[in-house]
Amino acid sequence: MPPTRYLGWSWPDWCETDCLLDRAVHEHDRRLCGCGCGFWTSESHGDEGDGEFVAEVAVCWARAAIEKATEGGELPPGAVVWARRATDDD
Repeated sequence: MPPTRYLGWSWPDWCETDCLLDRAVHEHDRRLCGCGCGFWTSESHGDEGDGEFVAEVAVCWARAAIEKATEGGELPPGAVVWARRATDDD
């Protein structure tokens, strides 16, 4: 899908703006570290980055509920599991 259509702009498909936006996204992604940390490769790779980062752990309680519901593998084929906020009725 052309980026301008995704943005809701009524421009011709794959105009020059679309091509530039597409190239910019690819260049952005290319410069990110491939491990998924979200940092630029230039910041996170190499000896100068040693000691510049600390790891933090957070628990996604929605994901934890999904994992708990799916452990044991006893769901029927095609089952879809999602998390919702607990209510007083639970």
